[in-house]
Amino acid sequence: MKGDFLKRQFKDEAVSLYSIESTEKDSVLKRYVVSTSDTRNMLNFPEIVNSDFTDLMKNGVTNTLKVLNNIEHLSRISSKHVNVYHILRGGA
Repeated sequence: MKGDFLKRQFKDEAVSLYSIESTEKDSVLKRYVVSTSDTRNMLNFPEIVNSDFTDLMKNGVTNTLKVLNNIEHLSRISSKHVNVYHILRGGA
């Protein structure tokens, strides 16, 4: 969206978390861009398949949720009010 920008919320060797901020103040949707060492490995090495792929995805999501819980206190939110999308990009 026009006027959106990234704001770094957290960064270490395992997880980089950025919120997508909007100049429009009426937005109640919280959006994030996350990169983890595990998901980067998944995408940078296409030969990773099967259970190795699943393990890396699970570790990436787990590490992301740990960081988000510290920032947003996710454990207080009812699971009925959360949607999670995984968008993976790959190179040619």
